[in-house]
Amino acid sequence: MVEGAKKASVLSIHYPQPIWIDPTGVYRLNQELLKHLTTTNTILASDAGYETKWKQRSGGKFQIMRIDKFVEPGDDLVDVK
Repeated sequence: MVEGAKKASVLSIHYPQPIWIDPTGVYRLNQELLKHLTTTNTILASDAGYETKWKQRSGGKFQIMRIDKFVEPGDDLVDVK
């Protein structure tokens, strides 16, 4: 799960194997949305700097992908080189 529709679209072109979905914004991630996903097969990939926010909003039940080591705060997976 990534933060936005554009990101999900771009990543699905470059990496078609996972199913990329988005909650339409970093603050739209919530327990109601996540109850339909399994914790074993879902990875949350927020923009850099929002990992803690997504961990809180997901109840700590999902793995959070850390991209902040590769990009500047506020950047996202499509900015990783």
